[in-house]
Amino acid sequence: QHFIEWFSGKGGTNKPNFMWVYTNVAGAGSGAMVDDIDGGFILTSGGGANYEANISFNNKRQFSHAGSVMIGVVKSAEVSGTDSFMSFSNDATAAAYLGGDHTASWEIENGTQYCNTSDGTSVSRTAIGSATAMGSAFRVGKVQCGSADIKLTVDGVLEVTKTSNRPTENMQPKLSVYGGGKPVSIRYMECYNT
Repeated sequence: QHFIEWFSGKGGTNKPNFMWVYTNVAGAGSGAMVDDIDGGFILTSGGGANYEANISFNNKRQFSHAGSVMIGVVKSAEVSGTDSFMSFSNDATAAAYLGGDHTASWEIENGTQYCNTSDGTSVSRTAIGSATAMGSAFRVGKVQCGSADIKLTVDGVLEVTKTSNRPTENMQPKLSVYGGGKPVSIRYMECYNT
């Protein structure tokens, strides 16, 4: 499997194309293509503290937990109370922050970046070494799932190698935003098995 999404052109209602399914996990969020050059797709959670919205492959799990790569170009709102997740996940409707699904994520919370993983029971996260804030620009993140660890690379720099709470089930791409009613934008995603 090798999947590429440019998040451009005409998309359907609340989704970039036919592969993605939009879900309000809690509250009323929104998702839409951006009317701007290279604006991509913007996903916004509802205004409540525990609200979450996402796009996923609706539980079509085509990527290996022990050998896959996700690359994305993402811009986060980077404000207090908002978490964004670019993830491999086995569950389209699980709340990204609770750890009830199997996941490997690039998490952005209040501007700090983490490698977030869950084995379906426990969730944990490791802050990137440089603690570099996201800023207002698009950044390139790479989540690499291997047989022994999960690696998070940001803007070409390997930031975290994580061995705890790794997923053990096959996964799908998912973009989530949680809390605060703030947006996350994405303009490119690529996923493939290794």
